[in-house]
Amino acid sequence: MGILSNLLNKFRPIEIDDKFFGHLIYMKMPQGRISYWEASRVFSPTGQEIELFIDAPAPEQPPDELQRQFLLSIESKYKEILLSVEAVLRPQFEEWTRKPLSGTLDTEFTMTSFSIPYAALHDAEWEMSFDSRTDANHLYTVTLNGLVASGVTIDG
Repeated sequence: MGILSNLLNKFRPIEIDDKFFGHLIYMKMPQGRISYWEASRVFSPTGQEIELFIDAPAPEQPPDELQRQFLLSIESKYKEILLSVEAVLRPQFEEWTRKPLSGTLDTEFTMTSFSIPYAALHDAEWEMSFDSRTDANHLYTVTLNGLVASGVTIDG
């Protein structure tokens, strides 16, 4: 049983507890792709738990101070970021659903996750994902460059 357990442990993802991000699970990717950490955490501007996809700074290396600062910057600039997100998400949603978005962005959408690259916010390309209250079968993912939203992908 000891040999089998040791063998199985080689294939299990690394899990650690980080004081800032919480419980992290390492997702090892094939060569040529960036491995990352998954975490769930309460996002202070919304009070909702969201998923985080945090690029590993190096193989099996946990997130560092640059990535903590990235998250803190997102939290402090969230209202500004949402204005930029709305400028690209609203027209895409309206075109996709063929109906106008009634109300504000936060009445229609709930942010479910975002990525944290290994970069400062102003230099980063990253993504935020949203669930729609009226289009529950699709996930809306917004690509951002720094604080500026640049595109929307609709999956589902």
